[in-house]
Amino acid sequence: KELSKFSGNDRYVDGYDDSVYYTDYVLNRFWEKLKDKPEFQAMLYFSDHGEAIDEDASHGVDNFMFSMVRIPLVIFVSEIYRANNPDLVEALYAHRSNVFTNDLIYELMCGLMCIQSEHYDTTASIASNQYRYTKEMMTTYDGRIKLTDDKEG
Repeated sequence: KELSKFSGNDRYVDGYDDSVYYTDYVLNRFWEKLKDKPEFQAMLYFSDHGEAIDEDASHGVDNFMFSMVRIPLVIFVSEIYRANNPDLVEALYAHRSNVFTNDLIYELMCGLMCIQSEHYDTTASIASNQYRYTKEMMTTYDGRIKLTDDKEG
């Protein structure tokens, strides 16, 4: 309750806004505790789904809205990580506006951790300068909905 910040709109909207505020608060606390530790390298956050906060919609294909699949992806890296991985950090920065789905988290994690594997596709990692995906190539909901159908995002 002490972190409740929003009130006056709608209980559901206020609760959602409070949850975003609380998530930011928790992430900031993690960052503040970790950033100066010599062993800290990187921190990644993404949510499992977005929300159609102003709509009466459930999370299913029948009531699908693109706001439900727009999720935050935040990557924090230490100065040591930057110094040791300048090309990787440059690739992340270069791809900051590229389309990305959380189906590609495996590749992103392999890239961030510099893991080599026969299963790791560097062209599917935004941590690689070889990233190849465009909005035209991407889908959601098990490939049933094309991201190019999203006129707002």
